[in-house]
Amino acid sequence: TRNFVVRNANLDGLKIGDIPGIDEAKVTFSRMRKGGNLHVATNESIMNLGDTLLAVGLPEDLEELRIVVGEESSEDLRKVSGEVSSRRILVTHKAVLGKNLRELQLTEGFGVTVTRVARNGVELIPGATLALQIGDILTVVGETESLERTSKLMGNSPKALQRLEVGPLFVGITPVSY
Repeated sequence: TRNFVVRNANLDGLKIGDIPGIDEAKVTFSRMRKGGNLHVATNESIMNLGDTLLAVGLPEDLEELRIVVGEESSEDLRKVSGEVSSRRILVTHKAVLGKNLRELQLTEGFGVTVTRVARNGVELIPGATLALQIGDILTVVGETESLERTSKLMGNSPKALQRLEVGPLFVGITPVSY
């Protein structure tokens, strides 16, 4: 996770999703400070010179981003008080299983950004095509009400994991004898 100040004049007025090379980079943006106000960063957010962006990704991808965007900021947007916060949400609702983040339209419909997905102890940088699985733990950034709505959509119920029916998981597995 690194914070960057937009210093590249070529990015002034562009959407975050239009940063050159952003589609190839495994980087997600979670927050943006614009004119003193903190916002949820999305691919549709318009950047201007002097804005600060919080990016999540692998160190080498973040370094490439720094070269394009501008300079690293000493300010950590995660520590800025305001309406934007993050929450870890457990995926337990059957309706979202197997759906990818693009299909769920969390940014457009809920105003949140998924910055990480923890799956079986491995932390993943979420892409639009990442399909959700039972037990995934999403790190989601947004305003309180949006986080509540996202939590309900995903289930966020540890009890549901305890009641998980494992029978359907074994359908199609044929025992082999040697």
